[in-house]
Amino acid sequence: MTNYFDVLLHHPQPEYLGSLTSYLMRLNAYNSISLIDGISALSFLLRDRKTLTIVKGMERGDLLGGGATLQSNYKYAHYFSLSLKEIFNDYKDASDHVPATSLCLCPACQQSYYVTLCRYNRSSSQRYQCHYCHRSFTASPVMRRVSMGFKRKPPEGDVRRVTSMGLNLPGVTTNKNGRTVQFESFAERILLVLFERDKTVLDYRSQPETFEFTDQDNKLRRYTPDFKVWRADGAVEIHEVTRTERQEQLRISEREAGARKICQERQWKYIVHTEQTLPQEPEATNLLALLRYRLKAYACDTVFTTVRECLQQKAHVQLQSCADYMAHQLAMAESTVFAALCHLLWHGEICTDLQRLLIFDNAFAPNATIWLPKGEK
Repeated sequence: MTNYFDVLLHHPQPEYLGSLTSYLMRLNAYNSISLIDGISALSFLLRDRKTLTIVKGMERGDLLGGGATLQSNYKYAHYFSLSLKEIFNDYKDASDHVPATSLCLCPACQQSYYVTLCRYNRSSSQRYQCHYCHRSFTASPVMRRVSMGFKRKPPEGDVRRVTSMGLNLPGVTTNKNGRTVQFESFAERILLVLFERDKTVLDYRSQPETFEFTDQDNKLRRYTPDFKVWRADGAVEIHEVTRTERQEQLRISEREAGARKICQERQWKYIVHTEQTLPQEPEATNLLALLRYRLKAYACDTVFTTVRECLQQKAHVQLQSCADYMAHQLAMAESTVFAALCHLLWHGEICTDLQRLLIFDNAFAPNATIWLPKGEK
């Protein structure tokens, strides 16, 4: 699969919390290209202005619409360990980058090809700009209703779309089976990482269904749990993430009792997670750092064989020294060995203490050690 910037010779490392526009300017400088239009001609080929509309949309976190000012996609992707290449490819491989309902027709020239979302009015309505006739306009009320309905549609199979309530960090990711999964908080994101790493989890889904139960006042109540999990042994589980202090509230305890009763009737398990049961720092940081190396593309049989031979001779080995030794002995790039070891750590082929910070400044921490799983020589 071809990625957007593969045709360029040099690819600088993205800066932490850097904007997409600043990265495009650095691509220009590294590859001696004077204008961003030059990157468009080389990388986007026939996509032209339409692709640049999508790139601007990526900056403000609205991949389906036009864009405007410098914003958040690198910060968002870095924080949740999401792959920008996956984001680029999803929209590059689509039959049409911009859905028919996402951009308005220009009232002057009656086309949407050169229309971008430029800013918001004081009333928070969207303001568009046509780069063909250089006209700015606001969408009609009918168009705004259609656009908002499109954005609020949940992923396939989910009964509701998660939203931001001000203090939480909602988002979406893709699970091991390619299913789009939503999360409403950082705690839920960490739980998804555990599902992704657990080999006994075959599949999982967010916002799976709405339970109906009767509270102590005999009133009908509805509740949508966070996740539904299918295990390899055939077990089905419902998982809910909350905070410890919320469990003392009456409505939460009633909700939990109603959900447990429904799950018991279906022979399912109902599991509640809190900040006390989910991984905290630095384990959560280590898991998010290893998550990006879960793909088979990072696997290397030579590194796997060599590291097992080292650990069979010595029970515990300093991780960075092992990486340096293999890069020298195998004549491999340090980045390749680093990625291969992270892949083995993610899949549990080798073990380490995740309660200590594992990676620092693109290298393994000096005090990080590895060993073979129990029962293996």
